[in-house]
Amino acid sequence: MIGNRAIARVVRNGGQKPGFLQKYVLRPSISAKNPVSLVSVPPGLKFLERSVLTSSSPTLNTTKINGKMMLTFDRATYSNLLAEIAPRAIESEDEYDRLLAVAERLTFAKNRSPEKRALHKFLVMLIEVYETENYPMDKPDPHEILQHIMESSGLSQADLVGIMKSSSGVVSEVVNGKRAISKAQAKALGDYFKVSPSLFI
Repeated sequence: MIGNRAIARVVRNGGQKPGFLQKYVLRPSISAKNPVSLVSVPPGLKFLERSVLTSSSPTLNTTKINGKMMLTFDRATYSNLLAEIAPRAIESEDEYDRLLAVAERLTFAKNRSPEKRALHKFLVMLIEVYETENYPMDKPDPHEILQHIMESSGLSQADLVGIMKSSSGVVSEVVNGKRAISKAQAKALGDYFKVSPSLFI
């Protein structure tokens, strides 16, 4: 899943450059019912709005296996996606922003086809390599990341009680860094905010 290092950079940098994720994904106005979603397409990347990536009714290839219809990978469709996006090793901030925008759009897309999932995984690999080389940094503490996402999503500690299925006392200790986030809590947070649970561990 995209965003671990990007979110970490935003937290460490106080929302400063390269706060692409914060500007276009983690916006404070996002409601609790839809906490993390791509709500804007940056200038210069408007092609995403009419891209095959954002098709609301994708054509899915299926085949019957053991009596069940299963999604199959179509090389021609994947080739078309590669031709449209033209991903390559990232060597500039412009290329980084471009591929990050595509990856984020894919991250929050519904009903992704096998081809889009494969493209998403490939883009994440390219982005992680570039981030590792150009933005080396220590990972923020899990509770700092949680605090940032809460602020960006407009959530309170009371909202986390139901999400984490924990008491208000436990949630308070977690948010303030007095108690470690358990694997079950990290998974619940990851599922809700649509980010990797590893961010909180």
